[in-house]
Amino acid sequence: MSNMEENLQSCNANATNSNTDTDEQLKLHLQNAINRTAKAFLSNLKYSLFKSYYPEIHQNDSTNLKELHRQLKSQLTETIHEEVEELCKEVDLYASISSLDKLIQNHEGKDDVEAWRPSGNPSEDMRDHLYQMKLKHKRCLEFTLQTMALQNKELEKMVEERHTDILAIKDRIDLLSAEIRNRYKDDGSIGVLQKQIASIAET
Repeated sequence: MSNMEENLQSCNANATNSNTDTDEQLKLHLQNAINRTAKAFLSNLKYSLFKSYYPEIHQNDSTNLKELHRQLKSQLTETIHEEVEELCKEVDLYASISSLDKLIQNHEGKDDVEAWRPSGNPSEDMRDHLYQMKLKHKRCLEFTLQTMALQNKELEKMVEERHTDILAIKDRIDLLSAEIRNRYKDDGSIGVLQKQIASIAET
């Protein structure tokens, strides 16, 4: 392996390690923030509240009441950390924060790029979003219209074919009728045949 390849692999490894270290640091910062938030929340759960709600127990057995207070805070602390950690894993929060941090880093130094900010007018801010939705709906309608137009053409073609068949059958019937009339016109049998056909049609 050449020195250049070794240097390239070393750079890639360093970059990977750097990204891993950054992700771990972000995760650590988030966990510290969660710990501080949980600590601030649990600081409101003071023993004085227990003492005010359970004055008789405090008077008769304050040691056990203090122990119950300590156990409750300990269990709440553990439960909060477990629930928050599970939630972070479910929504992949650490990866999202890492991606956000990379976006911020990539955007640094690009002061000439104007970032989008809400104008305060919901109708104005939603215009682009609604336009995209309506454009998508328009494309769906256009596709449906094209499909219906093709189906109508197919139906028209089928009707024309059936009409041609009907005309051909009519011509055949007219031809056969003419042959029958020519065959029986001299002996008067055509009149009898017509009456028989009429009587059959009536029944």
